[in-house]
Amino acid sequence: MTFARLGCLLLVLLSAPLPTWAGAQPSPFALRALLTEGAFDELEDLFSGAQDEHALIELLAPFATSAPELKAPLDQWNADYPTSYAAPLARAHYHFRLGWLLRDSQGLGGDGTTNAHFRQALEDSFAALARRPDLAPAYGLLIDLDMAHGGGRSAAIMRDGLAAQPESYLIRFQYLASLAPWWGGSMEEIDAFLAEAVRPAENQAALETLYGFPDFIEAEKLMRAGQPEAAIAHYDRALSYGEQAWYLDNRGRAHMALGHLELALSDFDRFLARWPHDAKALDSRAQVFARQGRSESAMADWDLALELDPLDPRILRHRALALERQGRLTAAWADLESALAFHAANHGLRAWRGRFLAEHRRDYKAAAQELRRAIELAPERADYWHFLAYALYQAKDCNAAPALQRYRDLCRESGTCAPAAVAEAERAFEELMAEGGPCYRP
Repeated sequence: MTFARLGCLLLVLLSAPLPTWAGAQPSPFALRALLTEGAFDELEDLFSGAQDEHALIELLAPFATSAPELKAPLDQWNADYPTSYAAPLARAHYHFRLGWLLRDSQGLGGDGTTNAHFRQALEDSFAALARRPDLAPAYGLLIDLDMAHGGGRSAAIMRDGLAAQPESYLIRFQYLASLAPWWGGSMEEIDAFLAEAVRPAENQAALETLYGFPDFIEAEKLMRAGQPEAAIAHYDRALSYGEQAWYLDNRGRAHMALGHLELALSDFDRFLARWPHDAKALDSRAQVFARQGRSESAMADWDLALELDPLDPRILRHRALALERQGRLTAAWADLESALAFHAANHGLRAWRGRFLAEHRRDYKAAAQELRRAIELAPERADYWHFLAYALYQAKDCNAAPALQRYRDLCRESGTCAPAAVAEAERAFEELMAEGGPCYRP
């Protein structure tokens, strides 16, 4: 899924200049430890020592996570430091991440919980700006929030942000992201913004990678059209302007889609050499390792990714599938249940739970119930109908016949089903409905 990383701060860290610190740069786990231990004075000192927006981004990134243990200490930090800009900004990124995960899981718009997370992020962003009006990460997050709510105000937010921080890369990058065609923008608007707000800027060297954005968008279009090989040429051109994280990561995904595992691994290794705590890049590299048969390396990356962002359903699902393939079914089930506890409306997780119940526990009635819930959420998924038909067939339930018929119809409409699976469905349907068969109706 393209643009799944909306709001992920590590993806707007620059190639140059590197963050400027008054002291040593802390690790994300050290920052979280300071928070959970209530060392708020130390956190305030660290934010005071961040000399530019890039350093602020690296301080904020550890809080853009789904880790549930951070909520209470973030609330306490805000309560104890009512004039702090750092406390509300950190909490804003925490709630935005939770809101985005829920929105991404449940579909456009999300539910009341999602909106509550976004409302908190919005309130905290404005609170941070009221205390320090030049906070580029706050303007970047407001653009993200505007995109999540359908857009309309991003241009005004960008103008206010650049008035406060004229040299900001982050604000420019986030605004460019809002101009992607799938967010309601256009290539013409992207080109116009580059001409208006990038080329005249004084800090040209720092903004150089933005010139790759049009090629990056063209590559994303091709990926959406199922043309990863054509996309790679555009990613290459985008990266000719500098090693921007988003470009590098998505080129790695294109190589992975083509089975170019060594090239994909090279891109993910380059990414992680500079941004070692990005959970999604770790997940991508773990998938490459798993396909290469390097199970220990894959699990190490998945374990670290889930330590960083423990409720990301994609990462949990990828690790669970790998555990299932290894026969570690108890651990696989635990990951699946963790994902569903946070993403109960995720149809992919529901379908996988149903398949797992049928294949490994032979609880066909429970499997069918889960698969029906998945189909309610995604009724055009032929594979879900296939799994449902299998569970009902094994349960000797004649509702397998209409499920098989629906699967066959969807396969004919889409032309994407595996011929062997369609042939198997045809045989099962004929067996059920044949004279003398268990579901025969004269």
